[in-house]
Amino acid sequence: MGRGYIFESITLFASFAMVFLLQLTVQTTYAANSIAPNVIFTLNVPSVCEISLTGSISFGTVLAGSNTLTTSQNVLDINNGNQGASIAVSGSNWIGTNALNTFGVSNTVWSAGSGVAFGAANVLTTIPANTGIAIDAGSRSNVWFGLGIPEGQVADSYTQNIIITNLC
Repeated sequence: MGRGYIFESITLFASFAMVFLLQLTVQTTYAANSIAPNVIFTLNVPSVCEISLTGSISFGTVLAGSNTLTTSQNVLDINNGNQGASIAVSGSNWIGTNALNTFGVSNTVWSAGSGVAFGAANVLTTIPANTGIAIDAGSRSNVWFGLGIPEGQVADSYTQNIIITNLC
């Protein structure tokens, strides 16, 4: 009497969020004394990019009506994946310790390089913007941030959320 074997799939997990799908397919029925059929192995390695951020952003004390260059703060984005990516950035409005004290997200700017004047840098928005900064697999790149404080802004300690995303 013949026998047939079908193994659907086995999934193995590895580091860096890579999933290896090992598929073993045997779809032949053979007699006990015959030669076994060929076994086909398929290994699918999906493309992934992985984000790892280092650095923190603290502008310290900035006077109302003044601004900083994009040299003041940067975040290093490391792509440990096997596919290139580009960086997208977005943010929230600034909120003071007194929640009535706020100013807009557009007072934060970003750039692919350091030393860019506030007025020449890209304005941060609440909608993710593709920076055009490319990060090859296994490489790294910086995003630089600057800040402008509106004239007459109330003295307070303000916070803002900045979201950095790798687009694969």
